[in-house]
Amino acid sequence: MSKKAVSDGADELDIVINIPDVIHGRWSKIEKDLKAICRLQDTKVIIGSGFLTDDDIAKASQIVKKAGAICVKTATEKDPLENRELKENKFKNVLFLQK
Repeated sequence: MSKKAVSDGADELDIVINIPDVIHGRWSKIEKDLKAICRLQDTKVIIGSGFLTDDDIAKASQIVKKAGAICVKTATEKDPLENRELKENKFKNVLFLQK
């Protein structure tokens, strides 16, 4: 889908990280998948913090940065509200990454 979006003219991609992969600690797979997407176009990655532990949020953010994304977002409106609100008080809503 990402390749099609770029061929259709997308100038940046917003994607949601594979949350089950994060929960199960499949960090190598996540990094490989994100690198492939980030090579295509500037990419923002949503990590779904409402579903994750603080340790998972920290690790996912590191992987997103390492993969070359321009931005990591903490959550969407679909994340569990209580968890999302609590965690957004702890972490910034959007952390911009330098390439």
